[in-house]
Amino acid sequence: MAEEFVWKGRHYTIANLTSDEVTLVSDGQMVRLTRAALDLCVQRGELTQVSVATTKGCDNEVHALLRNASPSDLEVATKRYRFLEDPRACKAAGVGPRTVRQWRKAFRQAEQKFGYGFVGLLPGMKNRGNREPRFPRRHYELADEVIQREYCNAKQQTRWSVYGVFGLECERQGLTAPKPSK
Repeated sequence: MAEEFVWKGRHYTIANLTSDEVTLVSDGQMVRLTRAALDLCVQRGELTQVSVATTKGCDNEVHALLRNASPSDLEVATKRYRFLEDPRACKAAGVGPRTVRQWRKAFRQAEQKFGYGFVGLLPGMKNRGNREPRFPRRHYELADEVIQREYCNAKQQTRWSVYGVFGLECERQGLTAPKPSK
């Protein structure tokens, strides 16, 4: 669970912690402090830890999203948040109105789902793409067998002839052979 602190009357959560720097988040706003500055605030009593029992709506999913976000993801989300606050900056940066509408929608949806809109602005690049295998497992096993038998030997046939053998093996086993890539 992420640590929560009160600093200058506001609740902050540690979003990122490195050996040199600490990133605190509160209501979609990020504050970066050096570790030395953070230690000084703690010594002075300006920054106090909030007990888990007193945190309001402490949602593990939000904390997990923030914890798993890379520093560049947090930078992107912060930049998007600033653009939402200042529409003139969007125009100056060349950000289109459709993009801004998508960010607003994502912010509102995250606010409704988690009670914290900032996580809706995280880019989620690492979650993109199809991670499902393209063919059934048997196709891959059969391809490996044929490659080992026909290609990885002293004769070493061409890849097209080995594909032909693979196609025949697929036919014999009642499988549809994948189309070759060029």
